[in-house]
Amino acid sequence: MNMYLKLALLVVLSCGSSRASLRFEEEVVTVVAQPGEASVQVTLRFCNPTDKPIAIRKVSPSCGCTEYALEKAELQPGECGTILAIIDIEGKASDVSVALEMETSTGKQTTYVKVQVPTSPGRFDAPRFVRWRVGEEPVPKKVRLVVKPGVTVKQENLFVTNPCFRAKLLPGDNANQYWVELTPEKTDKPCGAVVVPRDEAFKVHSDYIRVYGEIL
Repeated sequence: MNMYLKLALLVVLSCGSSRASLRFEEEVVTVVAQPGEASVQVTLRFCNPTDKPIAIRKVSPSCGCTEYALEKAELQPGECGTILAIIDIEGKASDVSVALEMETSTGKQTTYVKVQVPTSPGRFDAPRFVRWRVGEEPVPKKVRLVVKPGVTVKQENLFVTNPCFRAKLLPGDNANQYWVELTPEKTDKPCGAVVVPRDEAFKVHSDYIRVYGEIL
């Protein structure tokens, strides 16, 4: 058998192997998360287009944020099944993409889930770490908070995790800017605190929209 015939045979066998496997109905699924959701669920449907049973040996999500529940581990010829993917998006400030690889008795198939996460209502400009040395004068230091049009922040929305710091909200240069002023009560010993807006607009993104005060 010459080299060209061997190559042609390999291509045919490869294509045949690819066809003789499970098929997801959709290669890419997009889910739009709602504000306040900590996780999203999506049901993915797949079928056995072959004339032989196919066993599912392993499912591998590309992200540790994903759990799954498989409806059945073996599909008969022409039969379809589903897999439920549960994707954790709590604290995420940008879209999340997850690949689900399914290893079967006839090969591997992958489908992709893209979760559109509500965009962040604001951000703190750098530096997000505001520091004082032990013994330093406890003078106030400021960090700028930039918000989207229509988002309002109030003093009572600022949550401070440690009473060794005070946080004060000050107006910025325009309607979309604020200054958050941090002041340590004392600087006689190390201390740390986190300041974060905690109203409904910022709830989903509270892990990302925060500033840190430290006495070192």
